[in-house]
Amino acid sequence: FFVNLNRKTKQLIVFFLDFFILLSSPFLAYSLRFSEFVLPPQNVIAIFLSMPIIGLAVFYFFDFYRNIIRFIAINSLWSIIKGVSVTTLILVFFILVLEPSNLPRSILIINWLLLVIFISSSRLLAKWFFSNLLDGYIASQKKNIIIFGAGYAGIQLATLCHSYDEYRVKGFIDDNL
Repeated sequence: FFVNLNRKTKQLIVFFLDFFILLSSPFLAYSLRFSEFVLPPQNVIAIFLSMPIIGLAVFYFFDFYRNIIRFIAINSLWSIIKGVSVTTLILVFFILVLEPSNLPRSILIINWLLLVIFISSSRLLAKWFFSNLLDGYIASQKKNIIIFGAGYAGIQLATLCHSYDEYRVKGFIDDNL
């Protein structure tokens, strides 16, 4: 199903996943801070509800939605850390301006850790999922071939076939024993 989706649709799915993570992470951080599920006061909820807007704007600025997930490398985690850090710094600025007295500052650290873990995990899990899914899908679409000639030309042809996703070399036939 996901293999046949176009790039924009896949980016939209990642965008909404990030929206959900950014929305739920501060509430989870708040509950973890108090070791039980607790809804924060109204003024804190207003700050938490601004988190997805701030985060998605920062993530868009850091090109989170430009990369194709199956090509994301480990160095993309550094970009995630920078994006989450900028988002958290903007949130700190809002908290300093609005000065909610009932918001423990440790929630910001917990929230930062949760965002880094959830967003990087979502990317790495998606990469693993799509890599395994696509490998199986591509393998099922390949045509099996047998190459006549096991000499230099046959090896060149096999190398060429391996570089394309159309053919799977099953063996060689040669008239020289």
